[in-house]
Amino acid sequence: MTEVTMSRRVPAPADDVWELVGGFFRLADWHPAVSASEPGDDENTRRLTLGDGSQIVEELVNNDDGSRTYTYTMVHPGPLPVSNYKGTIHVEPDGQEAVVTWSSTFDPVGEAEQAQQALQDVYAAGLDNLRKLFSR
Repeated sequence: MTEVTMSRRVPAPADDVWELVGGFFRLADWHPAVSASEPGDDENTRRLTLGDGSQIVEELVNNDDGSRTYTYTMVHPGPLPVSNYKGTIHVEPDGQEAVVTWSSTFDPVGEAEQAQQALQDVYAAGLDNLRKLFSR
């Protein structure tokens, strides 16, 4: 198993950030690479459409509004070079701001370093955009 973890400080209260990030079907509202996020075949899956038209299907495993955390798996990773992916997004307060942490474990498909870099790029794009959204 390979792991990737990335955190960013967001200039807003944790509850405000969680309101946006914690909606499992709202990824397209804050991640610039996701053009659409729609329910999948059941109420616990989402179908993400990326800017190039490719799709990823993910399933919600656990959602805890109290701890501002949700965990999901990738049913179909689309263009990402991973299998057995399990990811978690967590928002925690830090004074008047929030720290958002996105982490995962997975088996790389192909070169481990390429898979890690691909996920680091995905996480950085989303987390950096969150910071921009709340900096306005």
